[in-house]
Amino acid sequence: MLSLRRFINKEGAMKLYKSIFILFFSIFSYSSYQYETVLDDLDDAWSFVFLSEDKILYTEMSGKLKIASLSR
Repeated sequence: MLSLRRFINKEGAMKLYKSIFILFFSIFSYSSYQYETVLDDLDDAWSFVFLSEDKILYTEMSGKLKIASLSR
C-alpha cells in the first residue's frame, strides 16, 4: 500500500485532507440546486443584470442593449 507520508510532509497532508473535505462537502451541499431556463432564443447574450425581481437588462455581443420581463 502506498503511503502519502513518504511524499508530503505533515503540513502538506493537512492541506490535502482539507481540500478533499471541502470537495466532498461541496458536492453534497450544491446537489439541491435546480436550474431553470427563464429566457431562451437570445442572440449571443453577453452580459446581464437584474433590475428587479421580474426585469433583466442584458446585452448582446453585437452591442444591443435589451430589457426582458420575466412576468407572464
